[in-house]
Amino acid sequence: MSRPYHKYVFDTEKRVFVGDFDEMYRQEEQQQFDSWDQENMLHLAKQISLVLINRYNFSSILDYGCGKGHFSSLLKKKNNKITGIDISSVAIEKAAARFPSINFMVADQAKFLAEYNEKHDLIVAMEVLSYIENWKSLLARFADLTSHLLLTLYIPENPIGFVKSFADLKLEVEKHFFIEEEILLNRDQVIYMLKSTGNEATHS
Repeated sequence: MSRPYHKYVFDTEKRVFVGDFDEMYRQEEQQQFDSWDQENMLHLAKQISLVLINRYNFSSILDYGCGKGHFSSLLKKKNNKITGIDISSVAIEKAAARFPSINFMVADQAKFLAEYNEKHDLIVAMEVLSYIENWKSLLARFADLTSHLLLTLYIPENPIGFVKSFADLKLEVEKHFFIEEEILLNRDQVIYMLKSTGNEATHS
C-alpha cells in the first residue's frame, strides 16, 4: 500500500531511488503523515529491537538514520549517552527540538565515512541500508566504530532499494560481525543483533 511519503523515497514507475528526505519531512504537517510511521511502536520489528537492546547495558549508542528521533528517545536512560545522525537537516531540527537530552547531528554517508570517528557500544541502523548505494562500506565502518550493531531491514520482492536480497545482506554482514540473533519477520524483514569480529568487548 502506497503512503504519502513513498514518492519522496522512490519513483516506483521508473524504479529509481529519489531520496528527497528534506522535502518529505517538510511536508509532514501539511499533508498529515508520519514518515515511515516513526511514532508507531506497534510495529513488531521495533518492539523486538527494543527487547534485544535492553538485554544489554550499552553506555553509548549511535542511532544512524535516526529521522525525527523517536526511537532514539526510547534508548535514552539516566546512565547512557545517545547520538542520532540523519542525512535530513529538517528531521534533525525536529528531533533536537523534541529531545534535547540527545545529541543530534546532520551527516550524509560520505561525511560519516570520512569524518566520524567516535566509538560506541552499540550502533542502531533501522531500515536505512536500502537507501545507501555504498552500504557495504557503511557496514565495514560500523564494525570499526562499535562492538555491537542492531540492524533491521525490509527487503520486498524485486526491491528498488540498493540491498537486493537477504543472501547479499547476510554475506556482507558476516564479513565483519558475528550473528548473535537473527530474526526473520513475514519473510520480508530481518532483525540482526551483531557483534563486531574486531571487538571482543562484552556488556552486561
